[in-house]
Amino acid sequence: MISPIYTNAIYNASLYLKPTQPATPTSGQGVSQQERAQAPNFGQVVGKMVEQVNGLQQQADQTVQEFALGKKDILAVSMAINKADLGLKLATEVRNKAIEAYQEVMRMNV
Repeated sequence: MISPIYTNAIYNASLYLKPTQPATPTSGQGVSQQERAQAPNFGQVVGKMVEQVNGLQQQADQTVQEFALGKKDILAVSMAINKADLGLKLATEVRNKAIEAYQEVMRMNV
């Protein structure tokens, strides 16, 4: 059985990605200093993703506690746990890809 993809986490991560610009700008001008200052850096994007994953984990914990008190049903618990699990898997894959890219850059001869 194929597990559903947590598209909300992927969508939230994609909000920080901007379309790639050509290597040589066609207008003759590069990106302005103000645009560079406003654009989030990789650390900020990863930090926000970690905060979102942490929020999903806390939400799942809260849902489990509410289930124990009889306030939530098992479906809500299952959904919250699956969202938290998929968010963690996404964050782990992003980390793995970042480490892989770093290692490949380090292997390059200058």
